[in-house]
Amino acid sequence: VFLVDTNINPQHARSVRNFLYILVNSFNVSSETIRVGLAKYSDVPHSEFLLSTYHRKGDVLRHIRQFQFKPGGKKMGLALKFILDHHFQEASGSRASQEVPQIAVVISSGPVEDHVHGPAKALRKAGILLYAIGVRDAVWAELREIASSPQENFTSFVPNFSGLSNLAQKLRQELCDTLAKAAPHVDHVSPGTKAFYS
Repeated sequence: VFLVDTNINPQHARSVRNFLYILVNSFNVSSETIRVGLAKYSDVPHSEFLLSTYHRKGDVLRHIRQFQFKPGGKKMGLALKFILDHHFQEASGSRASQEVPQIAVVISSGPVEDHVHGPAKALRKAGILLYAIGVRDAVWAELREIASSPQENFTSFVPNFSGLSNLAQKLRQELCDTLAKAAPHVDHVSPGTKAFYS
């Protein structure tokens, strides 16, 4: 599940969409393999689509290309609680009960306006791996407070939005490695085949 700070200058929206596009385009998306969800936040969190919404990569990419940014605040703590309550649920397409790895990728571009420690801890306690990505004015200490351990492996920072595309290439490999390590019992599957669990 991607959680995106949408309180950014509209001229940077394309860089964020491109970042998401590069990552998702490298995944094998289907109901049986990798599922993708997207939420955004400013003053209030908003769900773009759930893990259960799309089962084809093309549909996910189409939504990413069109999704809108809106000015407002930076209530990330509220948004972290929102994705735990609304996205990482079996009814929303989560397969945690089948031991499928649960990953959240959080993108922040400035200081948050509420507390992130408790909500981030609740996500980690639920077994969700948290990647914290900071751009521009994001606060390093806040990113580390969100990220899973070891924090240096789960925290990234780029000084400007144009750096996101290079980060996407790097993160793409890390996410694949993390998924492979977290789920040694899930076979690598090609589209149209089922994943078998031991």
